Amino acid sequence: MADEAEMTGIDDRRRLIDRGEEAVRSARETWAPLAVAMLCIDGLEDITAADQVSGEGVIRAAARRIRGLVRGEDALGHYGDDGFAVIVHGGPRGAMELANRLRTAMAATPIEIEDGRTFVVTLSVGVAVFSPRDEGLTELLDRADDALDEAKRAGANRVVAV
Repeated sequence: MADEAEMTGIDDRRRLIDRGEEAVRSARETWAPLAVAMLCIDGLEDITAADQVSGEGVIRAAARRIRGLVRGEDALGHYGDDGFAVIVHGGPRGAMELANRLRTAMAATPIEIEDGRTFVVTLSVGVAVFSPRDEGLTELLDRADDALDEAKRAGANRVVAV
């Protein structure tokens, strides 16, 4: 698979983690609200299994769509094979609004990849809000990932917060 940052035009996992760790340090020092939204492209594994090139095209197109909806102060990165994460500078309401906006926008319009083919894809999203009890970014990401798993178990194309 191509280099993540090159393929998607957004932060790769390492850069996202660096930005997230800085955001957690800042939130701890200033008591500023912070959240993480973990996003999974539902059904991407089926698209990729049929055609790796199509799977990569869907990832690139999804990244462009998501990037267009994420505020400049938030950090967006490709976080795994079929997913992204957003470090959201804001509290639970803002994080949930963003998560629902992303989920709705993805489902509303098919994704067109470079060769002109289109795919209808949806997002499952898990949201977790930073707590001073969190030791660091890892705990926040783990809770968001647990919420994402719950969203997928509930039938996909959903947002779940913990």
